[in-house]
Amino acid sequence: MKLNITEEKKYIFLSLLFALSIGQFTFFEENHVNLVRSLANNDYLKLSEDWLANQIDHTPLFTFISTYVIKYTSLLGLNILHVVLSLICSISIFYICKINFSNYDFKKIVLFWFLILLLLFKEKSFAYGVAGQYILNPAYQPSMFGVLIISSLACFAYRRETLSIILLILSASIHPTYIIQAFFLICGYLMYLLIYKDYKIFFKISFLSLILITPIIFYLFTNFYISDLQVNLEAQSIMAEKRIPHHAMASTWFSYKDLQILLVITLSLCLTYKEKRLFIPLSFVVLITVILTAIQYFTSNNFLGLLFPWRSSVYLVPICSMIVLTKLLIIADNKYLKSDSKLNLYSAVLAFFLIIFLSMNGIFEGYKSNKNYKTNYPISNLIKDHEKDITRMLIPAKLEQIRLNTGLPIFIDWKSAPFKNDAVIEWYDRIELSNSFFNASNLEDQKKLIIQINNKEQISHILIKDNDKNLVLKDCKYLFKEYGYVFYNLTECHNVM
Repeated sequence: MKLNITEEKKYIFLSLLFALSIGQFTFFEENHVNLVRSLANNDYLKLSEDWLANQIDHTPLFTFISTYVIKYTSLLGLNILHVVLSLICSISIFYICKINFSNYDFKKIVLFWFLILLLLFKEKSFAYGVAGQYILNPAYQPSMFGVLIISSLACFAYRRETLSIILLILSASIHPTYIIQAFFLICGYLMYLLIYKDYKIFFKISFLSLILITPIIFYLFTNFYISDLQVNLEAQSIMAEKRIPHHAMASTWFSYKDLQILLVITLSLCLTYKEKRLFIPLSFVVLITVILTAIQYFTSNNFLGLLFPWRSSVYLVPICSMIVLTKLLIIADNKYLKSDSKLNLYSAVLAFFLIIFLSMNGIFEGYKSNKNYKTNYPISNLIKDHEKDITRMLIPAKLEQIRLNTGLPIFIDWKSAPFKNDAVIEWYDRIELSNSFFNASNLEDQKKLIIQINNKEQISHILIKDNDKNLVLKDCKYLFKEYGYVFYNLTECHNVM
């Protein structure tokens, strides 16, 4: 299917408006913790001395890309990359829908289509996947590169098999949790090629997939493999049952809403039946996802949960939702819109201005987020006033923004867990030590805990809630007492060190 240049420009422009509508969180909050290594590589204050920054990187390509984008463009480049990825997502979904309904002239409903896509992602119910997982989010993070999976599916549908595989493996290279999704889709592609006896392409993409995925597997195996079964089981239990049960345990996240999503996906498969290059890969992914999810639900297997087989939903849900909605748009056009050209024109104009409004609103929301964040999180600036004396801070584990906003090393926080199993155990041990200190009710326990913490890493400063039982620090001189917190320099507390 070929498009003229004018059409393509129109679709790119509308996709750009969609991308702008997503909005962006200010740096650094939410999941921007993934940038800790990239910032450390760029000598961002003292982050290179942080414990997390020195753990083995499970997203080295993401770190590499982000490091050099920051180096040559500062953080602006990440903002632009966020928009580009959102743009790719919009265009890819559009072309998937377009080829699935190839006998229909999309020019007639293109404005309505993009308006619905925009509203879908703004509302999120049928744009986000299950288990709190998604592709597009106001925070720039590795999961955003999952848009390349959608692009891969679009390329396969348009007979661009080689590019399809490259994009698929690239998404897995940037975010390794997409490896299983890459495997699902590759199997789906190969199944189609076998059914239609295209053996040349079958062997071509089989070989290409093997060549491209081998370095990823090699990196993960050599850097993250641990032979000690007990260590693996303990780390899996920590992550799946304590840190991210909302992502990893089907019994935790599954609800009636997910049945609604499954219904939409099933309906979309019925609508793609004639377009076998979409139907067969999508059907295979849905089938294997449902089977593995059911197994995890009934067995509560932590290893399977941490593979996130249901992560396929992050691209299945928006694609399938838009396929269903596209069909409804076509029905509406055939039945109502074409009967009154004036109504059609007025509706199109209204749709266009709504797209403009929502896009500008997305930009405004990002600006508002930045402004409010600076206002509501000034404690970071107070800490940075003492950065020369700070080597490492002990902070409440829930204050996950402190590390990046100050650029200073911390002992631990709850948000930022490492990937390797022995490091996961160490992370959780630090969490328990930190929580025990802040919850201790007597002086002797606090002193013992300070010693245990310092045995792991020497801390120089403590940030504690003003209303906590800071018994061990009560005779120490604090550096500031603001916004409900007190900040101490331990080197000046001789009764502590």
